[in-house]
Amino acid sequence: MSKSIKSIVTLTKSAAFKIKNQLEIAKKIDPTRDGIIIGTRTRGCNGHTYKMDYTTILEEKKNMEKVLIDDITLYINNKSLLTLIGCEIDYKDDKLFSGFIFNNPNAKGNCGCGESFNI
Repeated sequence: MSKSIKSIVTLTKSAAFKIKNQLEIAKKIDPTRDGIIIGTRTRGCNGHTYKMDYTTILEEKKNMEKVLIDDITLYINNKSLLTLIGCEIDYKDDKLFSGFIFNNPNAKGNCGCGESFNI
């Protein structure tokens, strides 16, 4: 695994609270879960989408950068690293929408529905 790097991404208070809460629940189901992996994939009408998933202590993480924020362990996939540098992750929960929002300074445009972006 590579060394820890801080400030690749940031979390708002609401995103940190939601991730901590979800990770606590996930650890009760599977005690080997040790963090969240964040990355991008090629998909959507504009080229890229964000992805988040749980990681476990059993997974090899040599192709990931580790980021510690408020006792939350995030792993950034190296293939997505340049795309995500400086990204702020927020969480919104209201009557019309519930989910994580990626405020990415590297995104040059988004599709109309907001599901994908280009760089």
